[in-house]
Amino acid sequence: MAVTYRLKRFTLLLGLMLSTVFLFSALSEAASNGISKGYTTTDETLVTGMAAALSSDSTEADRLVVPATVGNAERFVGIITTVEENLVAFSDNPTDVLVATEGEVPVYVSDVNGEVKIGDYVSVSPLRGMLMKSDDNRENRVVGVALQDFNAVSTEERQIQTSQGQQTHRIGKMRVEISQSIVVNAITDAQKPALVLVGESLTGKEVGQIQVLAALVIFAIVLIIEGSIIYGAIHSTVTALGRNPLAKKAVFRQLLQVSWLALVVLVIGFGAIYLIMWG
Repeated sequence: MAVTYRLKRFTLLLGLMLSTVFLFSALSEAASNGISKGYTTTDETLVTGMAAALSSDSTEADRLVVPATVGNAERFVGIITTVEENLVAFSDNPTDVLVATEGEVPVYVSDVNGEVKIGDYVSVSPLRGMLMKSDDNRENRVVGVALQDFNAVSTEERQIQTSQGQQTHRIGKMRVEISQSIVVNAITDAQKPALVLVGESLTGKEVGQIQVLAALVIFAIVLIIEGSIIYGAIHSTVTALGRNPLAKKAVFRQLLQVSWLALVVLVIGFGAIYLIMWG
């Protein structure tokens, strides 16, 4: 009975650990997809992947959007998207264009201000509907963070008339994390939560607070399971040998089986932590 009870308890704790992994995966997927809202537009050049801003003629009723540029950057609302790219979409009219306001989304980006690399802030550019690498002085409004290198996506060249004359720039579609809560200035280490700093020091890369919390929960569950297995195995061994010293071989055989169970739990637990922190 005692062995059956312990196995049930181990199974429950192992199920809790796996549930934590699945929950984290679901949260990550929800974050990577996005939230979009329905808007209207009369601009036929506004296509999926372009940055959108509220028109100066927009009202609360029609919420009219046009391609975003430096001139209307303060009215930036998001990126033109599709239902498939978003986890949640709010729209009063099925003919409205969908604008992603939060989450990971494909965006047209130009090299007007230099090539964008992973982790760079991106802002509205002088090109209609295109984003660009944000200036170091942060004069332009930051709207997101690049999730790809500009060189890693296919691009096309376009001739653009500027104040310096005709110039050639490349334009490509890359994935960007759009967020209304992104601060203009980069977050310093002093401003980061302690859990994030611990996670980054262990992994050597940027990690989120949810990742670290999930890893800590799984680590705690693994410790509880391993402690229960070791305590149960030692207790059962001592008790069995005390009752029947002649059953030494059978007892140690059972101890070896329990040790394999402990090893399996340890591998699963640390494998889950590795996938969350480094995956």
